[in-house]
Amino acid sequence: METFIAVFIVPAIIAIVIATAMYLFKWVSETSQLAGEGQIIHASAANHFLGYEGRGGKLTLTQDRLIFESHGINSQNQALIIPLQECASVSTCNLLFIVPNGLRIVTKSGKQEFFALWGRKTWVEAIQKAMDESGGGRTLEKLSGQEPN
Repeated sequence: METFIAVFIVPAIIAIVIATAMYLFKWVSETSQLAGEGQIIHASAANHFLGYEGRGGKLTLTQDRLIFESHGINSQNQALIIPLQECASVSTCNLLFIVPNGLRIVTKSGKQEFFALWGRKTWVEAIQKAMDESGGGRTLEKLSGQEPN
């Protein structure tokens, strides 16, 4: 039990605190190095769960892809780019079973990506609209109790 808390609970709580601070103090710029020439539809601070780490950084939505860029204090600093054509569904979820700040993306290959962020309903609507316009998935669902693995 102590290992579970040390590996999963403590990093998740730290990630949520950092995301909240980034949101409150507007540490997220309106630009993205990976957006290229694409128009930025929505951007905010977020945490992406990759293995054991809740990586802090910025989530950016363009008309054709979803981009997560981690900031430099993470141990896993690679970017995540999900083309909207590859998205099967987008939904809200509760992280740690009770925290209502999760966003879940499922790709057509079945891979699940989890993010912790504020304004998740706005994110779901923006991603769904961009997916519809790009020909991506059309499933919008509400999940609770789902935890990143």
